[in-house]
Amino acid sequence: LACVLVNFWSPTVPASELPQEFASTMLATSEGKKLKAGDLLKPGRPTLLAFLGADCPLSQMAITGIPEALRKVSSQDSVAVAGILVARDDAADIHRLTREYKPSFPLHLDETNKLHSILGVKVVPTVVLIDGKGTVCYRGRIDDRVETLGKRSKVRRNDLAEAVADLMAGRSVRVPITEAVGCPVENQKPEASPSGPLEFYRDIQPILFSNCVVCHQPGGTGPFSLVGYEDATLWLPTGLELVANKVM
Repeated sequence: LACVLVNFWSPTVPASELPQEFASTMLATSEGKKLKAGDLLKPGRPTLLAFLGADCPLSQMAITGIPEALRKVSSQDSVAVAGILVARDDAADIHRLTREYKPSFPLHLDETNKLHSILGVKVVPTVVLIDGKGTVCYRGRIDDRVETLGKRSKVRRNDLAEAVADLMAGRSVRVPITEAVGCPVENQKPEASPSGPLEFYRDIQPILFSNCVVCHQPGGTGPFSLVGYEDATLWLPTGLELVANKVM
């Protein structure tokens, strides 16, 4: 099964062929063992990479949503699936997700977010469908249930299922890319500004502790932490969007 090359990548990534560094990019298992991303591909068989974040509610939903989407259009085991967690997660997060959500596919760690970066994954959950010849056929959301963060509607299009159905039928994927909605992927560490009128721990953190941290802390009811500087800067765009949509 192969898909037709479609130029939906950014100019820095060749048409839908996998970047050269993909195969050698290192991942880690929950036991600390290393494996290459190329080892996830099954020759002659489609592979689905599900990029997830352990602290992202939409990613948690995707753990059960992805198998449901695949069952609509393919037989069991016709598509190999692997979950890839972001760098801020660790082995303990894999064990927790396994215990709470019982995923039907293995979960691995992208400890530097390199695989996320070379495949252009900016939010989680995002799925990337690769055909049996190593060509990317689809990248984006599972379906259109979530229009924006905090706003859900009825599913009008099952994007992942449609892409798999096209691939299994020998057709080119009609919609090879969609915009995923979810939690941000941290691709660089935030750097403190050497100067400026505001100082995080003096001016910003007290506001967060007074209004947000009661829920948004490790183990809290909020879906992400706002306790420290790195947490707050990572989740700033998401938080602003949720506040604007009156979700928070």
